[in-house]
Amino acid sequence: MSVKKLNTNDLLLADFQKGNQQAFRTLFELFWEPMFVNAKSIVRNADIAKDSVQNIWVDIWEKREHMEIRKIEPYIFRADVRARATDSNTN
Repeated sequence: MSVKKLNTNDLLLADFQKGNQQAFRTLFELFWEPMFVNAKSIVRNADIAKDSVQNIWVDIWEKREHMEIRKIEPYIFRADVRARATDSNTN
Protein backbone atom coordinates (compact mmCIF):
# COMPACT_ATOMS: atom_id res chain seq x y z
CA MET A 1 0.00 0.00 0.00
CA SER A 2 1.40 3.37 -0.92
CA VAL A 3 2.18 6.13 1.56
CA LYS A 4 -0.22 8.44 -0.30
CA LYS A 5 -3.08 5.94 0.07
CA LEU A 6 -2.34 5.51 3.77
CA ASN A 7 -2.31 9.26 4.32
CA THR A 8 -5.55 9.71 2.39
CA ASN A 9 -7.27 6.95 4.37
CA ASP A 10 -5.99 8.43 7.64
CA LEU A 11 -7.34 11.87 6.69
CA LEU A 12 -10.68 10.41 5.64
CA LEU A 13 -10.87 8.49 8.91
CA ALA A 14 -10.15 11.61 10.95
CA ASP A 15 -12.80 13.58 9.07
CA PHE A 16 -15.31 10.75 9.38
CA GLN A 17 -14.77 10.50 13.14
CA LYS A 18 -15.68 14.20 13.34
CA GLY A 19 -19.01 13.42 11.66
CA ASN A 20 -18.12 14.30 8.06
CA GLN A 21 -20.68 12.40 5.98
CA GLN A 22 -18.72 12.79 2.74
CA ALA A 23 -15.63 11.21 4.32
CA PHE A 24 -17.81 8.32 5.51
CA ARG A 25 -19.28 7.94 2.03
CA THR A 26 -15.82 7.92 0.47
CA LEU A 27 -14.59 5.26 2.90
CA PHE A 28 -17.73 3.23 2.25
CA GLU A 29 -17.21 3.44 -1.51
CA LEU A 30 -13.53 2.46 -1.18
CA PHE A 31 -14.07 -0.54 1.04
CA TRP A 32 -17.60 -1.86 0.49
CA GLU A 33 -16.80 -4.09 -2.47
CA PRO A 34 -13.67 -5.73 -1.03
CA MET A 35 -15.55 -6.32 2.23
CA PHE A 36 -18.48 -7.85 0.33
CA VAL A 37 -16.24 -10.12 -1.75
CA ASN A 38 -14.43 -11.25 1.39
CA ALA A 39 -17.67 -11.90 3.28
CA LYS A 40 -19.25 -13.72 0.35
CA SER A 41 -16.23 -15.99 -0.01
CA ILE A 42 -16.80 -17.19 3.53
CA VAL A 43 -20.59 -17.29 3.95
CA ARG A 44 -21.18 -18.26 0.29
CA ASN A 45 -24.43 -16.33 0.27
CA ALA A 46 -24.64 -12.91 -1.35
CA ASP A 47 -27.62 -11.76 0.73
CA ILE A 48 -25.98 -12.65 4.04
CA ALA A 49 -22.71 -11.07 2.88
CA LYS A 50 -24.47 -7.83 1.87
CA ASP A 51 -26.38 -7.69 5.15
CA SER A 52 -23.20 -8.29 7.15
CA VAL A 53 -21.26 -5.57 5.38
CA GLN A 54 -24.18 -3.14 5.61
CA ASN A 55 -24.51 -3.80 9.34
CA ILE A 56 -20.82 -3.12 9.85
CA TRP A 57 -21.07 0.28 8.15
CA VAL A 58 -24.23 1.23 10.05
CA ASP A 59 -22.54 0.28 13.30
CA ILE A 60 -19.41 2.26 12.44
CA TRP A 61 -21.45 5.37 11.65
CA GLU A 62 -23.57 5.13 14.78
CA LYS A 63 -20.56 4.63 17.07
CA ARG A 64 -18.12 6.93 15.25
CA GLU A 65 -17.72 9.44 18.07
CA HIS A 66 -16.79 6.79 20.61
CA MET A 67 -14.70 4.45 18.49
CA GLU A 68 -10.94 4.49 18.69
CA ILE A 69 -9.93 3.46 15.20
CA ARG A 70 -6.34 4.13 14.23
CA LYS A 71 -6.36 2.49 10.80
CA ILE A 72 -9.63 1.95 8.96
CA GLU A 73 -8.73 -1.01 6.75
CA PRO A 74 -7.60 -3.45 9.47
CA TYR A 75 -10.53 -2.36 11.64
CA ILE A 76 -13.25 -2.96 9.06
CA PHE A 77 -11.86 -6.29 7.95
CA ARG A 78 -11.71 -7.50 11.57
CA ALA A 79 -15.29 -6.25 11.99
CA ASP A 80 -16.15 -8.09 8.78
CA VAL A 81 -14.79 -11.36 10.19
CA ARG A 82 -16.72 -10.95 13.46
CA ALA A 83 -19.96 -10.15 11.64
CA ARG A 84 -19.63 -13.11 9.30
CA ALA A 85 -19.02 -15.46 12.17
CA THR A 86 -22.09 -14.14 13.99
CA ASP A 87 -24.27 -14.32 10.85
CA SER A 88 -23.08 -17.81 9.98
CA ASN A 89 -23.84 -19.10 13.47
CA THR A 90 -27.35 -17.65 13.53
CA ASN A 91 -28.46 -19.08 10.16
